[in-house]
Amino acid sequence: MEQPRLIRLIEEHLLPMLGATIIGNSIPSTNREKCVSFLDPSKIAIKADRNDEYRVVIARGQNFDTFEKTLVDKMVNEFHSIQQVDNSYRIEIESNISKRVIASYLDSRGILETIIDSFEAWAARTYEGGRISASVGITNRENPSSITAIHDFFKEEFSPVLSNGYDTILVCDSNGKIDKFECLDEPLESHSTPYRLNKIAGWTRENKIAVVLNRHGEIIIYKNCKLLFAKRSGNWVFFSHESVIRSMKYPQHRGLRNAIYESCLDVSFARSGGCIAVVRHDRSDDLQKHVSTDDIISNLKNNKTRVLARAIGSNFQNLDRRIRQELLSLDGALIMKHTGQIIAIGAIVEIASGSRGGGRYAAARSLSSLGLGVKISEDGGIIGFMNQIGIFKI
Repeated sequence: MEQPRLIRLIEEHLLPMLGATIIGNSIPSTNREKCVSFLDPSKIAIKADRNDEYRVVIARGQNFDTFEKTLVDKMVNEFHSIQQVDNSYRIEIESNISKRVIASYLDSRGILETIIDSFEAWAARTYEGGRISASVGITNRENPSSITAIHDFFKEEFSPVLSNGYDTILVCDSNGKIDKFECLDEPLESHSTPYRLNKIAGWTRENKIAVVLNRHGEIIIYKNCKLLFAKRSGNWVFFSHESVIRSMKYPQHRGLRNAIYESCLDVSFARSGGCIAVVRHDRSDDLQKHVSTDDIISNLKNNKTRVLARAIGSNFQNLDRRIRQELLSLDGALIMKHTGQIIAIGAIVEIASGSRGGGRYAAARSLSSLGLGVKISEDGGIIGFMNQIGIFKI
């Protein structure tokens, strides 16, 4: 494949999915090298054909895991398979690459593509004046008593109504035929899902798949109790939960890291935006250079700090996730010690003039000089810093 075309396909489909970037120029290659190979845990070299004489290198702050390597393999196989596609069909074929790779990755016999196609159409319309929210599950078993095929059901005008995307789900069997309609009552305690979707996540035990369309027009895919993919702002994103949590080398307390990551997901999918910082024990005296003493809760200098001091009553990781999300929705940064003790909420951070990015980005990056800084955008993106260097991106 010509190098410019491969780079374009990687930029359009692979980089947004993995939160990665292309680094440097391409590197030489021979037919002895595989099409996809690790250069180190955070760098992958890619070519579309074994005989290509170059490889493009992608990288990111957190390490790639073996599941992502499989995903890249499938994506590159797809790049290879469309090399000879006639130009008149190229745009349509290329636009659906990510969807085909995801369906192949999850091994859903084409049922998943049908559901995604319908949800993409629903995302662009309303029903009775409101945005559509829905969920469909795919079991791993065939049910002989199942009825209408899911693709025929989607042709019905009432089809968007029969599930709400939170605690009801329309279920089809492994052949894509409608099996039943379920109400979900058992939430899942997991850091691999936003809180609002924990009942959907819990339903996907035993290798089941669930697809959700939310009112922001995002399409979200679960399997085996884990959020795996989401289509956000036109791009598919893969969620490598453990890789991100491991990249937070600070704080050392695993429970606190889990809580931070959970809250990042909660704020991300609520689209409220937020900023989180963890201050190292040996840098606590430097916090005053970044935050006004009026914002420090223990100083009790104003109504906000007095109310928050009375309301919190616990370390960050011990608070209910719903409370953590509401605290993070306050304009400004939530700052805590390495133990999870909350120092400030809604703190206005002093940042250097000329800082690039928006206010939350600059605040998270600045506060990371004291330990860890995380910025959650209102459009859902998450980026983490340590020592002002990006360590993960979703």
